[in-house]
Amino acid sequence: MNLIELNVNRISYSQSQNGAYALILEEVDGERKLPIVIGGFEAQSIAIALDKNIEPPRPLTHDLFKTFSKNFEINIKQVIIHKLIDGIFYSSLICERDKVEEIIDARTSDAIALALRFESPIFTYSKILDKAGIILKKEISEKNIEKKLLFSEELFGAVTNSFKKTLDNHLLGLSDEEKQIIAPAVRDLASEDKIVMGPYAADGFFGSGAHKQFDGVLAMYHDQGLAPFKALSFGNGVNFTAGLPVVRTSPDHGTGFDIAGQGLANGNSLRSAIFLARDIRSNRQEHRALTANPLKINENYRREDSRRD
Repeated sequence: MNLIELNVNRISYSQSQNGAYALILEEVDGERKLPIVIGGFEAQSIAIALDKNIEPPRPLTHDLFKTFSKNFEINIKQVIIHKLIDGIFYSSLICERDKVEEIIDARTSDAIALALRFESPIFTYSKILDKAGIILKKEISEKNIEKKLLFSEELFGAVTNSFKKTLDNHLLGLSDEEKQIIAPAVRDLASEDKIVMGPYAADGFFGSGAHKQFDGVLAMYHDQGLAPFKALSFGNGVNFTAGLPVVRTSPDHGTGFDIAGQGLANGNSLRSAIFLARDIRSNRQEHRALTANPLKINENYRREDSRRD
């Protein structure tokens, strides 16, 4: 099978699926393009690698991987997109250390983000380009393109030129309210050394699995957070009401009157709610015990310390 070298052409935003992006790869010696659907976080990382003028305040995961690899003299020689199954592209990193090669499986979006940082060539097989590649010509109808792709380039608004401004505010496909009110609040918290990020479009955030990278998610509205939460964890999720003097948990679903008394109900969420309530109560008791008798600060030391300030 022939390997064909690819370049990153650009990143385009989906007008039909909020929070989703298309990474457009193109043949080095040809006209075909290979669009790959990726999430917003991966799009950010790739866009940062493409624009050398953007420097994030803290290293992104792909930047950290590069630093780690370089310190241990590991190099990525090339990236190969080697398989396409049910619309999902599979890739491998060809790594080398002390002249010994290792092949590491990777998501294609991660592989491309690393290839750009290591300045490594990107390849795919001719059979994949034959199957998923397109040649963009005016006479090709939008409908015919969409038969092969999730998105058509005619439906994408190219965002390469405006991506830097977008990245600075972490605003990808958000409303004016989120840009003018929520984003400044997040930046203010971040300036106080709080580990916060956002805002992010809810559908793309949960749909891409990005929520798994966070300890907690604050939704602005009830349905904005609860709808995807129930879709992702129905039957095992727990509702918890914070800020009360008592512990209050409940299953993540309503009462199923239509199946009551038939032995059909799933009790997993109820059990999870009971166990979580027990754990919260235990944690609160432990916290009260640990903070009940704190060490007293010597007032003389406090005054001396304040004079040094």
